[in-house]
Amino acid sequence: LFTLACFLFAVEDMNKSYYGWNFFDDDPSHGWYPEMDYEFGNPTGDYYNIQGSVYTRQFENATVIANISPSSTYTVTIDGTSYTINPRTAMIL
Repeated sequence: LFTLACFLFAVEDMNKSYYGWNFFDDDPSHGWYPEMDYEFGNPTGDYYNIQGSVYTRQFENATVIANISPSSTYTVTIDGTSYTINPRTAMIL
């Protein structure tokens, strides 16, 4: 999920984007995760920093959050709800 979130921070047009996970033999999912089928819609703006090493980006149908820190955990508030996000992890709301 972390690599997908980082990819989504760079996307300009979801209709011209493709994401794949290439560790087929090493990954029990064989490269497919349910999040890959989610209809995010197009981004509604750029990604931005919300706290420390935590970044977010809004899409038409989701909010993507990622903590790029290799060692720090953060608690952030999105739309009035607090979320704890561990190092090098991501969330899709």
